[in-house]
Amino acid sequence: LIDHWKLAPNENMQRMRMKLMPNPCFDAHAEASAARDNVKKASKPQAEDNLLDLKISKEAVVSSPDEDTNADLTEEDLKQIAKEQMDSTQETDEEKELEKFLMSEDCELVTMMTVIKGRFELTSSYIYFFDSRPIKDGEERFDNRWS
Repeated sequence: LIDHWKLAPNENMQRMRMKLMPNPCFDAHAEASAARDNVKKASKPQAEDNLLDLKISKEAVVSSPDEDTNADLTEEDLKQIAKEQMDSTQETDEEKELEKFLMSEDCELVTMMTVIKGRFELTSSYIYFFDSRPIKDGEERFDNRWS
């Protein structure tokens, strides 16, 4: 099924184009509209997702149950991961201590296509916008931080 069409180059005597033909080169310009609205675009194209799914399914068929038991993390590995995570959270806590709150105000973030109700906060280091709309599945949040 082709959902995108364009006018055929053929014209009649009154220079009218009477037919539509499929447009195989259609581009929705998703990257441009995402850049315009400051929206994060999908991390991978759909074709790469399909290839990744295929690769994972092939690996699942080839692997045996004995391989899975060897792949488990040891207790030492888990301790190391936990220590790294704690170190990283301590670093962010130190950064937040340097940041001083200045003001906060309810406002609306206006983009080219949408208006988002939220809260504006100003600190000594950053400007924050927190989206105050209810959380819904499949809807992107507009929580931002600018320096």
